[in-house]
Amino acid sequence: MAKIFANPTVTVNNVPVVPKPNSTSIVEGKGEKTVKGVSAGAGFSDIVISEDISTKISKIKFSIPSNDVNYSLVRAWQAIDLNLGNVVTVHEDDYAAVMTGGIVINDPEKMFGVDEYFEVEFHGRPIV
Repeated sequence: MAKIFANPTVTVNNVPVVPKPNSTSIVEGKGEKTVKGVSAGAGFSDIVISEDISTKISKIKFSIPSNDVNYSLVRAWQAIDLNLGNVVTVHEDDYAAVMTGGIVINDPEKMFGVDEYFEVEFHGRPIV
């Protein structure tokens, strides 16, 4: 039977973060492909497959509790050298995703209140 991933462990630069349940998502960055039909001559057809290299970007997104510790973490992630980026890992059981060069692409709206969360989104090199 297939295992449903519901509670992954997330780390950024080897520091664990505790995301809101059911808020973590990833795009591995394998890139998008396009398939087009072309004429092969003599009434025959074939296909041409192209790969859009600009879509080879991984994405990891999760929501974390609104508190002073997480606000400081996000500031540090945003201040990282853009040529190096952050290392973000998501894993649960036998599944693991590691993003290098991760940059926080959003400017998180930090919510004030009890049980509030804010979303953080990283884009980086394709996940290995």
